[in-house]
Parts: sequence; structure tokens; C-alpha cells
Amino acid sequence: MSSFTYGVLHRGVVALFLLVTSAVLDNVDALDNGLARLPPIGWISGERFSCLTDCDNYPDDCISERLIRSMADVMSLPSFRRAGFKYIIVDDCWMDRNRDSSGKLQADVRRFPNGIQDLISYVHSKNLRIGLYLDLGNQTCGGYPGSKGNFSLDAQTMASWEVDLVKAGACGVTNYADCNSAYPEFGRQLNMTGRQILYHCDWPGAIYAKGGGQVSNFGDISRTCNLFKAYGRTIQDIWDSMADVFKYYSDTSYLFRDWIRPGSYSDADQLLMGNFGLSDDQQRFQMAFWSLVMSPLFVSTDLRTLGPDSKRILLNRRVIDVNQDPLADMPTQIQAQGQLYIWKKRLSLPGAFAIGLFYTNIFGQPSRASFRLSDYNIVEAVAYNVTDILTGLNYGLFKPWHTLDCEVNPMGARLLQFDPVDDFV
Repeated sequence: MSSFTYGVLHRGVVALFLLVTSAVLDNVDALDNGLARLPPIGWISGERFSCLTDCDNYPDDCISERLIRSMADVMSLPSFRRAGFKYIIVDDCWMDRNRDSSGKLQADVRRFPNGIQDLISYVHSKNLRIGLYLDLGNQTCGGYPGSKGNFSLDAQTMASWEVDLVKAGACGVTNYADCNSAYPEFGRQLNMTGRQILYHCDWPGAIYAKGGGQVSNFGDISRTCNLFKAYGRTIQDIWDSMADVFKYYSDTSYLFRDWIRPGSYSDADQLLMGNFGLSDDQQRFQMAFWSLVMSPLFVSTDLRTLGPDSKRILLNRRVIDVNQDPLADMPTQIQAQGQLYIWKKRLSLPGAFAIGLFYTNIFGQPSRASFRLSDYNIVEAVAYNVTDILTGLNYGLFKPWHTLDCEVNPMGARLLQFDPVDDFV
């Protein structure tokens, strides 16, 4: 099967799956806002720009309308549009230290002199969507006003501003058990506004971070939140932090894999391409795994200075297609041998699969992997065209009983796509 033929078929399958999935999910007990049929893609200020509010010394990088507008300008470029980038998310520290005279949240007037609604209109004018961070406790992580006691007012404010996504944290929630009532109630208030607002919850991660242990029942979380952050530690721009997230999914994703579906996805945290702490191999590792497990792809980086290598990794259309595959099949870890982990994901095109190989060793030589396709039950087609879609390396045609050999660099990955070929002689 040619690449062109596969692309046409894949787009047709995507359209059909979205139509069927939407019809089916209208009749099930799920979050009733019609959003996140596929994992959302975009940019978030979070890790890279943190809570930088000193605009006198850092006018281009502080959390401000100037920063957000510049990111929207980059994301409106054709390369980002083609890759599906849609959301601009302003994380903590956009607010004023006080609510206004009517009790409503307001943006810091020095850093957002034209007002938050003017910024939202600008983002929308670029055909992009905007998200804002709130905290369901007494205050945000940065010490700004929390939403406790103001759920209805703050939900109505978000709707009146035409916000498209709310990222709800819980730094100001003092008792982890309160998360179990706060998140459903705020979600209910968002739905009552009548505006479709994508709901991003720190709920299970917040319980873990506050000493409540690992959440074992994700049913209510999935029914409440479009996106939920399962792990309680915030990612940092270093390999150890990213590997920690990977280990969490390796050890724990069985608890929530059955709750991953159109309308509700687990957020593995921010992508880190183009920052300072990860090599190209490590960036490919993150992009491959985040895409495979259908995490939203929210990158926290300076898009204005993104280098060509990091940009190629971030905007890799074939890898993003795996993330956006409408079958929404949560992959299974099928092998963990030493520090080499192998995950398998079924794709929507009949007979197609993705196999991710992830090597977490931090030194030494590449790991050699060798397996027959039939060992991993890749047997539905006469043969398969196998490509590492991270690098574009094509391994050729393989029948189910053939053996595939490859190498994976330390702290690196391979993301192999197995495309069925039924006319192979």
C-alpha cells in the first residue's frame, strides 16, 4: 500500500469513526459537553514561563498579553495549523491579586492592560481557542484568588469571556478528600453556563500529591473531566522527571486505561520540546509515548525560538496521527525486559498497529530488539510495511512470521507503524 493510499484511507476512517463515535456517545453516561472527541493539541505557558510576572526585566517572557499574543501569532502559521495546534492555555499567575468590586476574577491590569476579553478576542481572531487556569481551593499555586465559594460566579465569568478550556488546579484545596466534591461541582457549574468549555482536572493527581494515595477508581473522574492529570508530580525540564512520568504509566495505567475514550483522556503533562533539559532522543521519546497513550499534546516552550530539530519532532504529522487516531485504543505494555519497554496500540485502519519501544537506560550502547510479528499478534494482514515514524526509517515489508530487528538508543525510542499490505507476493 502506498503512502498516498494509506493517507486517503486513514482520513476516511477518521471521518467515519468520529461520526459513529459521536452518535454512540450521545447516549452514554459521559461528560455532557461534546468536547475532546480527540486529544487536544496546543501550547501552555506552564513549565517554560512558570509564574514569571516581572515584565520590567523580562518584557517578552512574563505572563502577559504580549506573550500570549506572540504565541498565538506563531500557532496561526501553516505548519502549526496542519499539525492540529488549536489551544493556547494561560496557566497560573494571569490574575490580579484581588477580585474586582463585584467579586469577579480579573486579569492583572499592568500585564493585561487591554483586558482579558480583548486577549481572548485576539486569540479567537486567529481561529484558535484559549484556556485559563483556575484553582478550586482558596488560592492558586502562585497565591492568586482561588475559586472556593465562587464556583458558579467563576464558571459564569469564564463563559461570559468566551473561554474555551478551564484548567482546574487544586493547590489551594487543603484536604485531598475535598477534591471528590469540588471537581464534580465545578464541572456541573461549567455545564450549566450553556457554553462548551473543555474541562481539564488535576483531580487524581491532586489527591496523590496531597497524601491521599493512588486513585483506583477513575469512573467518576472520567465522567466529569475531559482531561485528567493522573500523576501527582508536575513535570520538569529534565530526563529524570520525564522518565518518572513514563514509569508511572508503565506501573499504573491499568487503573485508568478502560476510562480513556473520546471525551475523556489522561494528561501525561506538558511536552518539553525546544527547552533546555532534553536531548533530541529524549524529546522523541516523550513525543512518541505521549502520542501513543493519547495524552493531550500541550507543549510548554518558546515557540518563537523553537529550533528546527525540536520543531520537526513536535510537528511530526505521522506521530500526531497516532495520537489522533479515532479508535482511541489505549496501548498495552506487552513487554518490560530490563530497561526496554514495548507497548502495542491498535489503529483505526483495519489490521494496522503501532509498536513503541522505549529504552530508559541512561548510558552504554543501544538496546537491540528482535521479535517476530506473530509474537505480538500482528497477524491480521498478509504482510506489513513497517516504518519508524519518529525518524521516517522504513524497514520494508514483513510477513507475520518474519523477524524484525532494530536498535533503540539509551533514553530513546522507536515508534513503529505496521501498515497492512494485502497484495504482497
